[in-house]
Amino acid sequence: GCILCVIDSGIDYNHGAFVGSDGRSRILELWDQSIDDIPDRRPEGYNMGARYTREDIDRALALPEVQRKNIVPSVDISGHGTSVASIGATVATEADLIIVKLSGTSEDDFPRTTKLMEAIDFCVKKIKKFSLIVGVFGVKQSFAQFFGGTSLLILVGVVLDTLQQIESHLMMRHYDGLLETGRIRGPRSNGGAY
Repeated sequence: GCILCVIDSGIDYNHGAFVGSDGRSRILELWDQSIDDIPDRRPEGYNMGARYTREDIDRALALPEVQRKNIVPSVDISGHGTSVASIGATVATEADLIIVKLSGTSEDDFPRTTKLMEAIDFCVKKIKKFSLIVGVFGVKQSFAQFFGGTSLLILVGVVLDTLQQIESHLMMRHYDGLLETGRIRGPRSNGGAY
């Protein structure tokens, strides 16, 4: 088996793509960094958010839809994380999922790099915990065992998406000089670089 680790805006765990043929959730763990008022739900070793297991999600799914948020209150506001995860879950039909909803994933907010690094750390630790190793062609076995093939692909996707978000953020702030030249322009009138 393999694990897809998706770090994004969360997930709609009610979506059919995330329920296995046995009726159980395919989501092994969901860490919502934005839920900060339930300290006993924080993942071990992390100082924020709320962690929900497959068992928690299964209990929520057994309830009528209006009551599910009492057990697992995590919501994907933008729907982007659900879309990304459903594409992966549809392609890898036997894969389980680990989901991290980054804090600061509202439409106007920009997640901090530390939150992303903690999310990646969480995913790597969980993949090790579940001991599902995926062979990767062209990658040394020790490297593949540490990261897992699918998680490595997701990690690359997350890095590329983060770089795109940073570029968008810089463009919004009119830092086009840095992006165009690759150099930081100095305060001199001749536009010299530091």
